[in-house]
Amino acid sequence: MDKAPARPPDFLLEDLSVYIDEGLLVGARGTTRLAPRVAAVLDELARADGEVLSRDQILSAAWKNTVVTDDALNRCIYQLRTELPPLLDIPADQPVIETLPKRGYRLLLAVSRPTGASPPGEEALRGGRARMIIIGAALVLVAVSLVLWNTTNWRSDPGAIRSVAVLPFLNLTGDNSLQYLADGFSEQLSHALAGVEGLRVSARTSAFYFRDQVVTVPEIARRLDVGVIIEGSIRQEGSRMRVTVQVIRQDGFHLWSGEFDRPLATTVTTQSEISQLVLQALGLEAPPDLEDLAPPSQNFAAYDAYLRGRYALISRDYNEAIGHFQDAIDRDEQYALAYSGIADAHSFMRFNQLLSADEIREPVEAAIDRALAIAPDLAEGHASRGLYLFALNRYAEAEPHLRRASTLNPNYLNARNWLALTLVHQNRFAEATEVYRQAQTLDPLDHGVNRNLGANLLLTGNPDEGFGYLERVQELRPNELLTYQMLGHWYLMYGQPETAREWARRGLEVHPRDPRLISLEGQSYVVEGHWELAMSQAQQAMELNPDDTVSLDLLLIASHGRGGPAELEAALATYGIQNAAVFGWSRTVLRWQMIAALSRGKVNQVLELARNAPENDMVCGVFGAPGPLMYQALAIRQSGDLEAARSIADQCVADAERVIENGGRYSALQLRLAASQLLAGRHAEAGVALGHAIELGWAAGHLLELDPLWEDALRLDEFASLIAPKG
Repeated sequence: MDKAPARPPDFLLEDLSVYIDEGLLVGARGTTRLAPRVAAVLDELARADGEVLSRDQILSAAWKNTVVTDDALNRCIYQLRTELPPLLDIPADQPVIETLPKRGYRLLLAVSRPTGASPPGEEALRGGRARMIIIGAALVLVAVSLVLWNTTNWRSDPGAIRSVAVLPFLNLTGDNSLQYLADGFSEQLSHALAGVEGLRVSARTSAFYFRDQVVTVPEIARRLDVGVIIEGSIRQEGSRMRVTVQVIRQDGFHLWSGEFDRPLATTVTTQSEISQLVLQALGLEAPPDLEDLAPPSQNFAAYDAYLRGRYALISRDYNEAIGHFQDAIDRDEQYALAYSGIADAHSFMRFNQLLSADEIREPVEAAIDRALAIAPDLAEGHASRGLYLFALNRYAEAEPHLRRASTLNPNYLNARNWLALTLVHQNRFAEATEVYRQAQTLDPLDHGVNRNLGANLLLTGNPDEGFGYLERVQELRPNELLTYQMLGHWYLMYGQPETAREWARRGLEVHPRDPRLISLEGQSYVVEGHWELAMSQAQQAMELNPDDTVSLDLLLIASHGRGGPAELEAALATYGIQNAAVFGWSRTVLRWQMIAALSRGKVNQVLELARNAPENDMVCGVFGAPGPLMYQALAIRQSGDLEAARSIADQCVADAERVIENGGRYSALQLRLAASQLLAGRHAEAGVALGHAIELGWAAGHLLELDPLWEDALRLDEFASLIAPKG
């Protein structure tokens, strides 16, 4: 928690201590820290002693010589209205700052200053206020002239605009339930701009990253790498709405601004009108099918329901989303996007194990077929089919549909993300990396895109760039659990157990009961050969989540390392079948059962395990570790059938080489290739692959001593010397 500075506050707001330089608000009900501009706005309002301050007075004082938009002040006022009530224990709907139309703002809270303190430079302040009024008047004249000029003079250099970002429209209605409507304006405008050939439109996540943040337009443009920023706001007065839109160059100067006072029921046509005017302001030709890019329903109630569905889908409330999309269809049966939304919501429910493949098949296929029957070239419809096939693990079938969607709308980020995932699941890491790079250009601040790009770079042997992206995500989203897990995992993969342990511990400061982070710390001890410490972490993790396969794997290897086959068999007897229904559990147990049996020379037991194992569990490898199929091949070889063993080994060599050909270059993959080549009797090639694994950071030779696949090889000097401790 932020502590109050060791000095009196600059002033008290009711019973709240305010420290302007630190942007700190400290009270009995909590503490918060304001962005510098927000604190400056609060300071100006407090200095006014209950008087009204015009927008220009506040802008001139808080931003001084910086050129900003009106919505920058709107965002500050919005944040103050959000932050102050909880700290003052007053209802959220009780105004703390009054808006006086065409006049400005007034603080409605009591301001007092500590004894002996006074606003700094009182005389200078009075003189400054006089100058401020004059400057404010001059700025108003300049602003008026700019608006008059911009409403009649459109940009005439269409070649200059290559990229644009639409920031989230501010919801100034005072009703949080209308947030979906403000977001809908932003998304629809982005959708219309995305139809312009050659124009790059920053995707939703990056643009929406700046919601409620006070950042200048030039800084936003720099971080998104765009030439133009569009921002706006909506207000509601009864059955009417007022929409403001501003088009601003990356240097902060306006190209165009407009205000639209319309009936709420004309939202659809208002959005289309705004799209046309913005395109004109940018000097761009509207696509011939711009009306098709607008929401394909002129029914306001249907469109409103669709927006609510989109908002619920993004919030992962899938059942609510399906209800809203169905409502939209009930009101307009030709609403293709709503059908696509229903399909996506069901597919996401399959991803999250909320529905089975059989349960989603009929509603998804019917919705997609209907969407594409209405609009055959709808990118969202083709992407929905790809997502559905991906949810069914039919990755190769999903790929062409997602490529089609990306071609139809190059700015549709979901299609690119889902395409990249299908490539990852086909072990085509280099291709996936390129698709993620394209997605990252569209959405440079999206944490999922950056994280997946980082992981793919690490899969393809680019640690500096890969770790850079993952650490960037951790800075963007410091509370994101998955990022800590991935950083810990990948530093282990690249032979840096101490760094992996540091990231696991940092993650545990935020998520103190996460079994995966506890397991990661344990895995770092495995790499260093500290079996007791590894076992302690494994037991903690299993107590927190006895269904976690990562924790199970740690416990089994710690058992084997600490007590050999006997302790491993005891652990398998305890944990081997109790969670057999958990995804990946049976494969993990099967692998370790085979290792335990081979370590005791029980070849027939391994062959029996293989005969009774589910077909999906008999694989060459999972990600990097050798899979049950390789231990079956070793048992077959030890039983005397060398030809059958070599056939399986050759299959596993080809499997690993295919991943390498598709861009895979990480230590565990090279280690699995080496083990496969040993099984196939190709010792020289196995030595080369083991050397490559070491080059990529693998440094845990003691683990090979626990693996029956390496038992014979470690007796040979060529392998023993490779894994011998250095120095």
